[in-house]
Amino acid sequence: MDKTVVDKYFKKFPKLPIFIGAGNISLKAARQILDVDRYYMYDMYLELLQAGAIRASSSNTFRATPELKAYLEEMNKNG
Repeated sequence: MDKTVVDKYFKKFPKLPIFIGAGNISLKAARQILDVDRYYMYDMYLELLQAGAIRASSSNTFRATPELKAYLEEMNKNG
């Protein structure tokens, strides 16, 4: 997993680490939580997918990879 891509989005969107490990997330729900337009959300989705941070669950949903979940746990432990 490319942590630089993940950290870039975590810094830009502080709400992202809170919900990204919650299971299947629709692109629309993520877009509404982060308050971005659908084109930006899709670009972010593709970048996180290429970084190995998420995987597609269906055509409109994604979930965190085990590597990202471990990274989130590590972040929570370190504060």
